[in-house]
Amino acid sequence: MEKLCACRKNSLKDWKKFPGKTEMDNRPIGVMDSGIGGLTVVHSILELCPRESILYLGDTARNPYGEKADSWIMKCGEELKNFLIARGVKMVVVACNTITFHEPPLFYQDTVPVIGMSTDYSSAGAARKVGIFATPASIRTHAHKKALQSVWPDMETAEVPCEGLAHAIESGEGRAVLKNMLEEAVYQYDAGDIDMILFGCTHYPLIEDLFRELFPSAVFFDPGAVTAERASGILKTCHMEADGDGESHFCFTKKSEQESCLIKKFLHRKEKAEEIRIAGE
Repeated sequence: MEKLCACRKNSLKDWKKFPGKTEMDNRPIGVMDSGIGGLTVVHSILELCPRESILYLGDTARNPYGEKADSWIMKCGEELKNFLIARGVKMVVVACNTITFHEPPLFYQDTVPVIGMSTDYSSAGAARKVGIFATPASIRTHAHKKALQSVWPDMETAEVPCEGLAHAIESGEGRAVLKNMLEEAVYQYDAGDIDMILFGCTHYPLIEDLFRELFPSAVFFDPGAVTAERASGILKTCHMEADGDGESHFCFTKKSEQESCLIKKFLHRKEKAEEIRIAGE
């Protein structure tokens, strides 16, 4: 998986092949995820870039991705990206760790900048033991662990594949069910003594309060914020920033009340969720 991670380490100068427009660029930023988790990355992007518009695509019809085969994940990721590019986005942000760590380098070479979830953990700060909470498919790649140990070689880590947790969040399971799933994963993978939590799935910040109940003294690190900073830097480098009113569209391959509720309560946006179909679904 080392060569797969290299495609997300481009410096900002590498994006100058996308010169953007001589005027402000009000095309939307495309953000894709296996479901609702990517909305946490949208939140970070809009905090940094409030004038930007978002075209969000969540594959709720085929969720979860995190327990599927590598080839299936790669196929679906390509379909999501192609949908967004065909609709004229100026950038694609892959707001899903599972997709990010399974797509080959060629995936990130397209007609617009395509970036995955950041593995720049230099701002996380050193810790005695880091708990990496992610889907089983992401943990299989050991991408988060390798990135951490490239900065802190002696850091102890506990990789915690939270099987079914992202899907339970998608399905709107209650706090008691989610907390029980989390407690079982912590016990099974010997993560009870961690002092830092790395969110290796964009769904997990949606239940940060449950993590804090279990780990009240831990430091939390969300790569979504770093990913948003990287996206913002690329827009500036390529002169692709917007000066509009930031109108957005939130599309899902299967719609329920949960999506519109999250858009309103988590993002404080007035837009409603839209149901769409994509090729291959």
